[in-house]
Amino acid sequence: MDLLPPPEVDEHSQADAGAVALPGHDAALPLRVRAEINAWGKNMYQAAADFPFRILETILDVQGNIKKVAVDLAANLLSEFLERNGVPMEYEQAFSFAQFMLQGILKQVKKDVEKYQLDTVQADQDRP
Repeated sequence: MDLLPPPEVDEHSQADAGAVALPGHDAALPLRVRAEINAWGKNMYQAAADFPFRILETILDVQGNIKKVAVDLAANLLSEFLERNGVPMEYEQAFSFAQFMLQGILKQVKKDVEKYQLDTVQADQDRP
């Protein structure tokens, strides 16, 4: 599950083939930074997949939206990581990307839960 799109490079692009841009961010990211962000996202997904019901119950509000505190946490971590790696980003952009990333992770977790529930119902129906 790659969280960042592949680089869009043409003859007028300032980005080189070894970099990619964050959505809503003008500066290109070095591949190492991109890889670390993708690994972070995969690790978050794996942690959520290990306890999907608890994660969904904890991170979503009563309307089913991601709680702002969770997005704030992810945005602050992303912002600090990018700053340490020489890619400063406005907090609003980090917040938007963190929200996008968490939505993608939770979408997959919800699919996993639905599949688990369908498999459980199917297994119950197959019993004599």
